[in-house]
Amino acid sequence: MKNILVPINFSEVSEAAFRFALDLARKSKGKIFVLHALDYPVLYDPISYPEGSMEVQREIGVYEKEEALVKYKNIESRFCNSSDQVEFVGEFGDPIESITESAIKYECDLIVMGARQVKGLEEFFFGSHSGKMVSQSHIPTLFIKNYFDPGLIKAIIFPNSLEIPQDDLVVRIKGLQEFFNAELKVLYINTPYSFRSDKDTYDALNKFADYYNLHNYTLHVFGDRDEESGIANFRASFTNALIAMSTHGRIGLHAFLDGSIAKNLVDHFDYPIWTILKK
Repeated sequence: MKNILVPINFSEVSEAAFRFALDLARKSKGKIFVLHALDYPVLYDPISYPEGSMEVQREIGVYEKEEALVKYKNIESRFCNSSDQVEFVGEFGDPIESITESAIKYECDLIVMGARQVKGLEEFFFGSHSGKMVSQSHIPTLFIKNYFDPGLIKAIIFPNSLEIPQDDLVVRIKGLQEFFNAELKVLYINTPYSFRSDKDTYDALNKFADYYNLHNYTLHVFGDRDEESGIANFRASFTNALIAMSTHGRIGLHAFLDGSIAKNLVDHFDYPIWTILKK
């Protein structure tokens, strides 16, 4: 976690994400890039305003960026110290594109993003920026709703289909486990639609653990009506646990019919969740 990107819109949840990322960066001796995605300045009609319209547009852009910097400086003055490595970045454009492109540009190995719950018509028509990031980010993204001390994380819940191989994902999960010095809870959700016996499931869990030479881990089978409910209900028993999982990044009709477990967890629950788009 040497370079961490934190998108910020100066809301309470984005401020919580900044504080959380700051704690991570201090532990890893890393750097934070604070990104504020700005709307493009309004284009003035060159016919009605033939002279100076582009200059006015540029001035509006400069003003918006300076205004965002002032807001960020206020946050920085409250939470940062002289040894923190933090850089503010203002980019014009679509928020999701700005986040993904900036993460690549600054060679970030983690995005920490505030996420608020969405429901009803807002979710149906607009969704959420965090939900969209789940289906688009090939860079690990950690979503939080409220600030808490990362040092409190004592367990990482790893919901898994138990397929072999999935080397890249497991390497990342083991790195996450080492960083937090946490117990790894490998979890299989048993549902009525994909039921398997406990014996078969524990055989697969043990095979998975042996294949990847896991350490400091426990194996769990949890039954529920669907995977999303199972993960959420299992997590409810562990107050200091981070959920870490991959997503298939379903979009369009697939997303509507099959849903995205990770996206729904991010949008509907307060739990901290780490996700990455499955290759």
